[in-house]
Amino acid sequence: MIEVDTTFNTNNLRLPLTIVTGISNTGDSFPVAFSFLPSESKVSFDFIFENLKEIVWQEFPPPRVVIGDQAKGLIASLPDSMPGSIGQFCEWHAFENIKK
Repeated sequence: MIEVDTTFNTNNLRLPLTIVTGISNTGDSFPVAFSFLPSESKVSFDFIFENLKEIVWQEFPPPRVVIGDQAKGLIASLPDSMPGSIGQFCEWHAFENIKK
């Protein structure tokens, strides 16, 4: 499983920093990828997932579960870029949206 999260205002260009963290079946986490993106668009998430396919998942199977926020670009990218993976919303992001 992987978790995808984007943080804003991390550099002087104000580009969002997207962090992909892997979580093993023993509960250990490990960094998978860090990428500055122009936006949280579908094209941006497609870029991340396509590169991970070439670099990481060429030898290993892709994750079965992708946890992320409710970014429209991430939701739109998953069926095309990660077929066979299940998208789930991060509990913290879902709670924050409910509070709004």
